[in-house]
Amino acid sequence: MRLYLYFLCLLFLAPMSRAQQAFWTLYFETASAQSPVDGLPQALHPDSMKGNLVVVGYTDPAGNVASNKALGLARAKFLKAQLLALGWPSDRVLVESRGEQHEFWALSYPLQRKAEVLFVPTVSSPKPGCRAHFSGAILGNRVVEGHISKIYDLQDPAGEMVGAGRYPDNTQAFPKAVATTFDAIAVDEGTSVILYAEPNFGGAPVAQLQGPAVLVNTIWFGDQRYLNSALAPDSLLDALFPAEVRSFSSDNMHLWSNGSVIVQCKD
Repeated sequence: MRLYLYFLCLLFLAPMSRAQQAFWTLYFETASAQSPVDGLPQALHPDSMKGNLVVVGYTDPAGNVASNKALGLARAKFLKAQLLALGWPSDRVLVESRGEQHEFWALSYPLQRKAEVLFVPTVSSPKPGCRAHFSGAILGNRVVEGHISKIYDLQDPAGEMVGAGRYPDNTQAFPKAVATTFDAIAVDEGTSVILYAEPNFGGAPVAQLQGPAVLVNTIWFGDQRYLNSALAPDSLLDALFPAEVRSFSSDNMHLWSNGSVIVQCKD
């Protein structure tokens, strides 16, 4: 019965929220606020990241709440010191403690004794010449409810438009597009987009776009519902996106929904 209730909790509680994934994690021994650091990943170097860091300390449920809160903060401060040694300015690294974590999916206490590095990207607002539009609908020059969204429409119910920045978690940066799964991307001239299938820019890029470009999910190739989308001959789109820069993806874009994105502009 206990095992049944445990998995029942997993079933109902896990989908309720998806916290931002850690960029890097350091684990600690019981009651310790120090841990060997063999070397921080090069991706954490301040020159390669435009944004700030938040270091969050955690403990297992052993001990009392107050002492665990203090221990979590001490762990976060220890990891911050390692980041400062790497060259991070102190004002770009914040610390906090969440103390003890009663995580249903952490079956052993060692997984809960940790400090995590979260990345908070510096982003710019979308503007002509520096825009990337991600949508869970096909993109075109008009709206067909439930199927086609208009390129660069800020009110796209199935997507988001962003400016330059590093977006380590698509579920946080593009919640509407992810909720309906990635199906199209439009990129301004002078803007480049690198997409990763994993959060925090993990693994090799799955797609790289140099604007002007429109990419549509290959699974909709030949679908009659989208004959008037961005892939059809369209004089209204030609000024921004000539036919030769509008194409289908080589892979199912739905697989990229939970990954990460880097948007870079020429300015």
